[in-house]
Amino acid sequence: MQSTQKNIKNNNLLININKLNVFFNTPEGLSHVVKDVNFNVKKGTCLGVVGESGSGKTQTFFSITGLLAKNGYAEGEANFKDYNLSKFSPYFRCIRQTYLILNWTYFIWNN
Repeated sequence: MQSTQKNIKNNNLLININKLNVFFNTPEGLSHVVKDVNFNVKKGTCLGVVGESGSGKTQTFFSITGLLAKNGYAEGEANFKDYNLSKFSPYFRCIRQTYLILNWTYFIWNN
């Protein structure tokens, strides 16, 4: 943990995901779909995520950006540089909705 904090202070670490868990409330009960995901992305590097269909790739990144379905929630840490991403969930949702509306409007006017 000390090395992660040191990297954040040195601005080498862009994204730090620690013990991320994603859950969905379903009619059958609570479904734990992403379990204890950890990863870091350092400045100047890329991250590729590969897995089988249904393995939780999309839900992992939806949870980080605050775009989970209304019946879902996430636990754990998600940091971008020194910022806790969970505080920005409403902002990300607003950006996504605005983007979808603008794309839809563009499509209507150009077809």
